[in-house]
Amino acid sequence: MSDSVSAFDADNFMDRETSEVFETRMTPIPARDYPAAMIDKIEIRQDGEWTIADVSWHILDDALATELDMERVIARQSIFLDVEPDGSMQYGKNKNTGLGNLREIFGQNNPGEPWSPRRLVGQGPAMITVKHKPSKKDPNDTFANVTKVARAA
Repeated sequence: MSDSVSAFDADNFMDRETSEVFETRMTPIPARDYPAAMIDKIEIRQDGEWTIADVSWHILDDALATELDMERVIARQSIFLDVEPDGSMQYGKNKNTGLGNLREIFGQNNPGEPWSPRRLVGQGPAMITVKHKPSKKDPNDTFANVTKVARAA
């Protein structure tokens, strides 16, 4: 994939032949601590009764990017959100602690200060921990998930 902007021609793509073989599985990000990562984006999704924030972390490690043959290494953290029926955030004991942790790490958990989840985008660096989890659909597939976030040293 290239960073340059070009006009993509879908018809040309559909007719372009190749004799190369494609990989069938992604190589997971190695399970370990990464001392420098930044929040690339946050997407909110609904999964049945659950509201989830998917936080995409850009791991700032050129050697890892080379090892995985990726321009940018992105790891995902899923945070379950506590929301009211109208979609507003719940506050209080045991409510939105995952989100509260990110706010605290980046100095955004201050009383009386206006805040929205979008303010986390672009924040970093932070130290993240990546762990592996087998896919429920195919145990031969492994997902690399961010399971812990802390202030960068």
